[in-house]
Amino acid sequence: MRAAVVALALLLLHGFAAAAEPAGGSDARPGPPPGAAGGLAGPPPPLPLEGYLPVYFVSTWDGINHPGREAREMAYQISFRVPLWRFAATPDPDAPIDRHGLYFAYTQKSFWQVWDSSAQNSRSFRESDFAPELVTYTAPDWRLADRTTLSLQFTPWQHESNGQALGPSKSWDRTYARASLRLADLLVGVKHWWRWGEGAAAATAVNSREDDNPDIEFYLGRFELTLVLPYRSRWEQPSRWRLETFFRQGWREDSFTAQVDLGVLLSERVYLIFHTFDGYGESLIDYKTRVSKVGVGFAAY
Repeated sequence: MRAAVVALALLLLHGFAAAAEPAGGSDARPGPPPGAAGGLAGPPPPLPLEGYLPVYFVSTWDGINHPGREAREMAYQISFRVPLWRFAATPDPDAPIDRHGLYFAYTQKSFWQVWDSSAQNSRSFRESDFAPELVTYTAPDWRLADRTTLSLQFTPWQHESNGQALGPSKSWDRTYARASLRLADLLVGVKHWWRWGEGAAAATAVNSREDDNPDIEFYLGRFELTLVLPYRSRWEQPSRWRLETFFRQGWREDSFTAQVDLGVLLSERVYLIFHTFDGYGESLIDYKTRVSKVGVGFAAY
C-alpha cells in the first residue's frame, strides 16, 4: 500500500514537472504567439493547463496530540491554472511572474490518515480543502537593477472551503494582492488579503452566526511573508537545492505560524523535501488548532 502511494506520487509529480517545462527544456524562451505584435494575444487554445502552486506528497508527524486522529498522516496538494486571457510578451527569466494576464486557478489540499487502519476511521481523508480563484498578473516586471525585479499579482476572488455540511463546514472568500521582489537568487514575497463578509444563508440553528469561522483572522491574520532561496523561475535551470519559508501572524499574540521546506533536486523539477510546520491554519478545519509537524516527501515547483 505504501509503495503504491509513493509510486503514484512520483508519477504525478513527474507529470506536473513536465507540464511546467517550456518546450525545448528549462532554458527555452518562448516568444509571442503567431500574429502577436506586442499587444493582446487574444484567448489561448482551450484548457492549456499550467502549474500554479507547488504540487507535493509529504508524510508528516504531528508532535501535538489531537484526539481522534493519528499523529502520522499523508498530506498532498495539487494545483494548476488555465489562462483565460494573456498578454503576448516574452517571459523575463529573472522575473518571479512569467506571464501577464487573467487565469482561473484551482488548488486542492488533502490530509489522509493512511496509517490509521482502525475500524472507526479506516484510512480516511481527515480533511480536504478546495480553493478555486481568479488570478491576474497586473503589472510588468519592473527591472530595478541587474537581476532585481518587482512583480505584482492581484486575485480579485478566491474561495476556500472544506466542502463539509454546516457544523464542521469551514469556508471563506477573500481578495488578495502579492508583491514579489527578486534580489538575485533571493525571492521575497509579501501577500495581503481582505476577507469578504459571510452571507445570511450560512446562519442556521447549528451555526447561529452568519459566519462559520468568524475569528479566522485572529489566527491567520491578513499578511504572509515568503522567502525562497535560491529562487529559479520556471524558465531557468532548477537549482540543486531549494529553501522556502513563510511566516504569518494572526491578531492573537500567540498565533505566530512558520513553515520551512528544504528541497534537494532529484530530477527535472522534482525535489525531495524536508518539511516543518508550526502554528495555525495548516488546514481550514485546524485554523484555530495549533499543529507542530515534521515530514518528508516529494514536491514539484
